[in-house]
Amino acid sequence: KMKRLEERYGSKRPLLVFTDVVVADEKLQKIHTSFMQCNHLKPKHTDLPHLLMENKCIGCTIMINKEAVNLMNELPDQVGHHDWWISLVVSSFGKIGYLCEPTMYYRQHGKNSIGSLEFRDYVIQAVKSLRKQKEALIAAQHQARDFMEIYKERLQESEKKTICCFAKLQQDPWGLRRVHMIRNHYYKSGFLRNLGVFIIL
Repeated sequence: KMKRLEERYGSKRPLLVFTDVVVADEKLQKIHTSFMQCNHLKPKHTDLPHLLMENKCIGCTIMINKEAVNLMNELPDQVGHHDWWISLVVSSFGKIGYLCEPTMYYRQHGKNSIGSLEFRDYVIQAVKSLRKQKEALIAAQHQARDFMEIYKERLQESEKKTICCFAKLQQDPWGLRRVHMIRNHYYKSGFLRNLGVFIIL
């Protein structure tokens, strides 16, 4: 997949490839054959507006080329998830490719529970924890501000507008926040997730 991206876009372009995984329990018994399917994620939506709102890339499956590595010379002090940050960088300056084939078992056990919930359980938990969802959204906006601060000299004007608008959503009036969300396609995967964002934004 990486070689095909290099053939299409050139090896001098920052490139990232990530894959699906099989979700398994502590004993490596399959829970689900696809992490993306069981979490109702849309991994091909890796444009900048989508990635500002929601991480798609499973960090332990990520491959990046040398040009992408060269862009990682500075990180904010409190970067939340390394895979999310890397995907933002490559989406802004290069191309991301997704391989739908699972390349590893993603073992869920104990505290290693990120992304392990079935979608129904995720929805129930999200409804019960709207405050945490709001905090996560604010953290994503802080991440966007950090990203802008580090890469502002290299970004295109259109990308700067997209990032700045997202970063200051909480400062806008109630109605304008939702207008910006729709107009700029700041979306998560699926109707229910986006409805939740629309409510708490």
